[in-house]
Parts: sequence; C-alpha cells; structure tokens
Amino acid sequence: MKKRSKALLTSFTLGALAIAIGFAVQAHVKLRQFEMAYEANYRRAVNELVTAANNIDTSLSKGLYSNSPSMLVTLTSEIWRQSEVAKNALSELPASDISLDKTSVFLSQVGDFSYMLARKAAAGQQITPEERTTLAQLSDTASHVSAELQNFYVASEQRDFFKVQPAEAKAKAEAEEQATKAAQGGVAGGLSAIEESMPESPVLIYDGPYSDHITRRTPKYIELATKQFTEAEARRVASEFLSIGEESLQLATQSEEGPKTYSFETGQGFIVVTGDGGHVMYYSSGTVPGAATISPEQAMEKAAAMLKQRGFADMQSSYYYNAGGVCYINFAYAPNGVMIYPDLLQVGIAMDTGDVAYWQALGYWNNHRTDRKFEPKLTAEEAQGYLGQGLTVEKSNGLCIIPSPGQNEILAYEFLCKGENGKSYLVYINAETGAEESIFILVVDESGTLTM
Repeated sequence: MKKRSKALLTSFTLGALAIAIGFAVQAHVKLRQFEMAYEANYRRAVNELVTAANNIDTSLSKGLYSNSPSMLVTLTSEIWRQSEVAKNALSELPASDISLDKTSVFLSQVGDFSYMLARKAAAGQQITPEERTTLAQLSDTASHVSAELQNFYVASEQRDFFKVQPAEAKAKAEAEEQATKAAQGGVAGGLSAIEESMPESPVLIYDGPYSDHITRRTPKYIELATKQFTEAEARRVASEFLSIGEESLQLATQSEEGPKTYSFETGQGFIVVTGDGGHVMYYSSGTVPGAATISPEQAMEKAAAMLKQRGFADMQSSYYYNAGGVCYINFAYAPNGVMIYPDLLQVGIAMDTGDVAYWQALGYWNNHRTDRKFEPKLTAEEAQGYLGQGLTVEKSNGLCIIPSPGQNEILAYEFLCKGENGKSYLVYINAETGAEESIFILVVDESGTLTM
C-alpha cells in the first residue's frame, strides 16, 4: 500500500475513533446529567417527607389538647394537608431503595382521620373520648415515624442511598426525553392560559392570613413619626447606638421605595435606621464570638440594662436561646405586667464579651403604642376552665395581647401547661370569649427555649 493511502486510512481511522469517542463522552455526560437530576429529585422527596412527618407530629401533639372547634379545624386541616404532601413525596421514592409500606398506610390513616375531625369540628361538634384516644395513638405513632425518618435521612446521606444506578438512569432518561418532547409547549401554554383567565383579586377586609388591608397597613412608627431623618441624622443615631464615631460608618444603601431606611456598614457588620422617626430597626455585628465567659442569665441582665439605658421602658424578657456564641433574648412591651407580644424585639449578646451582637426591632416599631386597654370579661380562673382535657396547669402567666393570623390583636390569658405525653405547652385563651386562640409546644434544651 502506498504511503499516501496508508496516511489517508490512518487519518480516517483516527477521525472515526475521535467521533466515536466524542459520541461516547457526550452520551456519558448526558447520562450523568440525568443521574444527577434523579438523585436530586430523590433527595428533595425525602426532605419533603421528613419535613411533612415532623409537621404532622407537631400538629397532632397540639390537637391532643385543643378544646375549641376552630382550633381543631385549623390543626386537623393542617395534618390532612401535610399527610398529602408526605404521600406525594413517598410516591416519588424508588420502592427498591426502601420499604415504607407501613408509613404509607399510616399517612393515609392520619390524613383520613384528620379530615373527618376537621369536618366534624367545622360543624361545631366536639370530638368524643374515643376519638381523642385515637388521636393520642396517632400522635405516638407520628412521633415514632418522624424520629425514624430523621434517622433514615441522616443514614441516607452517609451511605449514598440516593445514588442512581446507570441502567436505571438510562431507562428513566429515555422515558424523560420522550415525555419532554410530547409536553413541549403544552405546560407553558397551559399555565399561561390559566394565568390569563385568573380574575383580579378584590381587596379583602377580613382577619385572615391573606388580608390585603394588613399588607397595606402603615407601620405605627410611620404614623407616629414627627420628623424625617436625613442621612447625616440617621448616621448620628447609628453612631450613638453603637457608641462609635460617625466616621466609622459607611452608607451602604438607601431605600428608594417604601419606608425610607438608611443602611450603614460597620466594618464586618451593618445597621439599619429608619427615615421616619430615626429608629434603629436592625443591627448585626458580623463577628464570630469566641469561647463563652458569661452565662445566659448574665446575658439577659446585660440586655435588659441596655434596653433601659436606651429608653425602652416596661420591657420584659420571655425566652432565650444560644446559637453561634450569641444569646438571643426576646423582649416584649409589658405595661403593668401585661405582655404585649406584637411589640416584640430581640437582643443578641455575645457570650464572650457581653457586647450587643444583634438587634431586631421590626415587630416593636411596627406595632408599638401606649393606648391599649385591658378589659377582660373572664377571670383567669374562668379562662382556665376552657383548657383542653389532659392538660395540667403549671403556671398562669396572666393577661397578654397576642396577634391574630391577620395581625389584629387579641386579649388573652397565657397558661403554661404539661400534657399527659410529658410535653410542655403554652395555651392562649381569649379573655372575652373563652375561645382557644393558640397552642405552642415548648422545646427546652441546653441551648434555651423555643416554641413550635
């Protein structure tokens, strides 16, 4: 064979080989993309399943001691909704990876039972002792399922349960490709048609979570403001709040829309001051504290002293928690000992230096006023009679004002209770009607106290 022919043959062979390698690489990359997509989908499904199971557990624990039809409707409806979320997430998991038949049956049972209770409560009917016993059994099972799913999630991350086998990914990739081609234009077109057919939402004036008048309500600090602060004046406010020179503050942003605010950088952190009234709304030092040298009790004392020094009168601490070397303490306005929970602010004290590391006063400045009246129709003893069965009152915390879902305000009695399941609850009974307004589960550990 001539040299030229050999060269051409070699060139064609190498070219064909390069093309073959290119196709192989392309196929491998595409396959890996589908593998990653399905692995991500499995992770998302498990995460949704774990979250929904935890929410079911929490709502069932509250439902055990609910004594009003309205609260029971809220809780059981949420349980039913979360059971549907969990079942959908469960259906997306490959059956070959895990066996969750019992979990599937439980989710169906708890969803159906909760739906039945929701309809019954909506009709104003009380649940029977037998139904409450069933609720307790479901609550126990929910706690077990939630804990097991949490363990599974941790184990799945450690053992790479989400890894999709190449053959499985390839089969799914082919099916996905066909489905994608068939659906081109259909999904986008359908959503567009639905969007265009949606009527304009009217302005709703009611006490609920989507009430338009809430989003349009003017914050109290703006209503009561007697002065508009300039950038220079806001800088002075920030300087005095932090006890540093004005030259240490650099303007980061100035809001152009909505309520005027000035944000200043303070080295690693930043502080936000309102234009209306010149109030410090937010501050974060941006530093990472070292080893703790003070106790949470000392941190609370420092936070209380700081509030008093800055002119915040009648503030009372409620709960605290530690995170990242900072003790975060919640304070509420409490004239005559009546806790006004909408007027809430949070102070964070660095546990190494005792300095203020965090400040958040959005709730306080949005809601604070001094003209509230406290005229309950029920006594604390009468209100206690409206508590759910199985609750033992450990402490009556007296009158308080709590926000409704629509951010209006309700005068209520606060009771710290212990359930038969050993958990601690905060229950709020309307001081005028005796209605059960809210139930929270108290979670106490070495980091502090949180509510669920």
